[in-house]
Amino acid sequence: CRFRNHQRVLMRSIGLALATQWCLERGIVYSERQLNRLAYEGGHPLAISLTVPKDAQRILALGYVLLSTPTGDEETFAGGLLWFNEWDIWSESFERVGHAIIGDLRWERDRINMREAPGQLFDEGEFVHAQAFLLQPMLFQWDAHFIPAEGEFFVRLGHHGDIVIVARDRDLADRLFARFEAGHWDPREAGAP
Repeated sequence: CRFRNHQRVLMRSIGLALATQWCLERGIVYSERQLNRLAYEGGHPLAISLTVPKDAQRILALGYVLLSTPTGDEETFAGGLLWFNEWDIWSESFERVGHAIIGDLRWERDRINMREAPGQLFDEGEFVHAQAFLLQPMLFQWDAHFIPAEGEFFVRLGHHGDIVIVARDRDLADRLFARFEAGHWDPREAGAP
């Protein structure tokens, strides 16, 4: 990728154990029994549901908004974890394109398959890389989670074209709802995933 030359990149692929530990450090628990779901240790009051747009430019814009939400802009992006949960959902001819893109986005040292390393960890300043990775589950409708480094909310991307944002507390949930409402993303209150 050409954009790798423009900034120092530390992103790395991680396995299930490290992804689980990374989330636990932020008070987020992983349940394999619950269809690979995340939840806050103390529960959460509200989830916000969005629909992935059909238009590629709107998908790109929504990815930008999701990643810039914790801090307000890409310059202060603090990093995060994109955790792929399920990706062999559709036909092989469709899926292999997504697998090829993920393989090309990963550094050579990290080109292990997604079963071995379902997590992609981003450090501060890796906004463009995080956005490129986040587009894959949005475009290919794979199940995944994105958790910003601060862990104050997380995003669940589903294979039916749905996105659920879960906040740690009610005040943040209200602010997130207002942000997505102002951006005309048609947010809806939803039950926790």
